[in-house]
Amino acid sequence: MSNDCGEGKLCSFDTYTCVEVGSLPVALGGVCQVDSFQLPCTDGLLCLSNEDGSRTCQAPAKLGDPCPDYSCPGADLNCNFDTFICESNAGVGESCLGVSCAEGLYCDGGQDSTCVAQYGPGEGCASSVVCAENGQCINNFCQEPAPLVCYYG
Repeated sequence: MSNDCGEGKLCSFDTYTCVEVGSLPVALGGVCQVDSFQLPCTDGLLCLSNEDGSRTCQAPAKLGDPCPDYSCPGADLNCNFDTFICESNAGVGESCLGVSCAEGLYCDGGQDSTCVAQYGPGEGCASSVVCAENGQCINNFCQEPAPLVCYYG
């Protein structure tokens, strides 16, 4: 069996047939997931889920957008569950009870649930959530994330 379906097509592992994916990158509103393949969206767009389970290229949420599904996808924002409006995440020293902290911060329950800066590589830690930029807490020290490994075969 060959995976070479030609330009604009992918091999569907559900049906084992070649399926049309159209031009890449995918434009606003276009389907961006075929089986387990996530297709690239046009710059500035994200491949996000819809209510029906499909995934299409959509613009990230903006400050003040409605969030009827309790989320503000693709943005450093959180959904206010009282108003259902996307609002800014909590900043340094602000309370994180019921809201997310801004990027680069974590919610420290030991500091009266306030947002504090994440730790850099080499700094002490007890959990990976405190390590910046998806770092990992290994042997109680933040370390840079391991490089992604892929296999071609």
